[in-house]
Amino acid sequence: MNQIHRSLKKRRLKFAAVFICMIFIAGSASQAQSMDNSEREVKEVNPRNALLRSFVMPGWGHHYIDRQNWRRGQYHLAAEVVLIVSYLGFRTHSHVLEQNMYTMASAHSGIQIKDRERNFQLAVGNYDSLDEYNDYQERSRNLDRTFPDTPEYQWAWESSDKRFEYRDMRGRWDQTNQQLPALLSLMVINRVISGLSAFSQARTHNTNIPQLSLTYNPNLHSGMQANLSFQF
Repeated sequence: MNQIHRSLKKRRLKFAAVFICMIFIAGSASQAQSMDNSEREVKEVNPRNALLRSFVMPGWGHHYIDRQNWRRGQYHLAAEVVLIVSYLGFRTHSHVLEQNMYTMASAHSGIQIKDRERNFQLAVGNYDSLDEYNDYQERSRNLDRTFPDTPEYQWAWESSDKRFEYRDMRGRWDQTNQQLPALLSLMVINRVISGLSAFSQARTHNTNIPQLSLTYNPNLHSGMQANLSFQF
């Protein structure tokens, strides 16, 4: 009886020793996992939240996953800042060109083109006067393209040089405006790429969290079996 009691006591001591070793190893593995980037806490994150945050602001999802190491997110954030600054810059430049264009047409051709149809603004830049424009359209048998011979449609440039200057200004205004949709599209693309990247990183992050597994088998000759496994 005493022999059985001593055997059970010995098994308990062995199990306690193995269990303490497992706890020590688990703590060491957890510490090794967090050594990178100065002891950050490894916790599970929501991939959906990472995705939505990146859609709102590129890089935010990566920062949500790992505040200490979100370099990929910083690239997306920097790209977004550049795109926003560029968009605002083009918008401002477009507004300045537009106002200068209106002022020049009013001062040197005698016509107000603000809020007028695009075809009329183009005609003002391509012909020295309303009479010249209508005469060309009549000779080309494009009567539906002529403008009424009324004061609100009559213009006459002081010189062809002024008209060329206006036309060049209008061309630069059109080119500037054409850049705006492209910049908006790039912002959308940047958000989509950032969101998908953050979503994938969040799933990988959750998979890489260490998982500790312990099993005890008292039916072996040694009296016990303990398995320690980490899933990375």
